[in-house]
Amino acid sequence: MYQNLIMLARRECRITWHDEETDAKVQTIVENAVPHLWHKFGIPGDPSPGIFEVPGTERMLFGNYCVYCWNNVPEAFEQNYRRDILTVRHRYEVEAARNAAETPNLQ
Repeated sequence: MYQNLIMLARRECRITWHDEETDAKVQTIVENAVPHLWHKFGIPGDPSPGIFEVPGTERMLFGNYCVYCWNNVPEAFEQNYRRDILTVRHRYEVEAARNAAETPNLQ
């Protein structure tokens, strides 16, 4: 399910070797990153890895978040990428507001 994202994370972290411990750590980072960033970005619905596989800001931030996690400093990611995170979040908020305005109120 996360194979493409695991390969992306390995590439971004410059991990060229395979061993059990490294593979498990990268898989855990990816599995945790998807719902964490989904929430940070304010994306509606259940987390799905697909949005992070498409070229764009979400994928760039995903890759960078994995690098920070690999280096055991995930808390620094939000500080350093706050503007990008807020830009993505704003885009989803605008989209949600537009969808709400287009949906008739059935009360």
